[in-house]
Amino acid sequence: MSQNKIAHKVQNLQSSAIRELLKHSKMEGVISLGGGIPNPDLFDREGLELAMEKVLSSTWKEAFQYGLSEGSPELRGAICQLLSGRGIHCGVDDVVVTSGSQQSLDILARALINPGDIVVVERPTYLAALQVLQLAEANLMSVGTDGERDDH
Repeated sequence: MSQNKIAHKVQNLQSSAIRELLKHSKMEGVISLGGGIPNPDLFDREGLELAMEKVLSSTWKEAFQYGLSEGSPELRGAICQLLSGRGIHCGVDDVVVTSGSQQSLDILARALINPGDIVVVERPTYLAALQVLQLAEANLMSVGTDGERDDH
């Protein structure tokens, strides 16, 4: 019996392509448009300070606590209103706020993909999505933007 207690699907993970690309973002002359590390010089510092002051003057007790895993009802309600203005009608219970695209992809993969399911991805695709789909044990079929298929 193997002494390795790590799950097979984790043992077979490949290095994150995003991490490999991020190494290049530090090179002189490179302007990174990805990796979740925006140029801090582009932040609206004054706007962020005003938003933080507003939170600290009104809802500071709640702001430093864990919130609902699906997101605050106020934010979800505001999203519903925004979507309604675009012709999409939904209720607060239909909206989930995540910490980012990676968490969203992970939740969707866990909820919708069974091992062996075929998942079609565009080529090129969001590299970090491939790792989520690999963990979900999906069979990937990539389709180029020119419509050409490439089965993996």
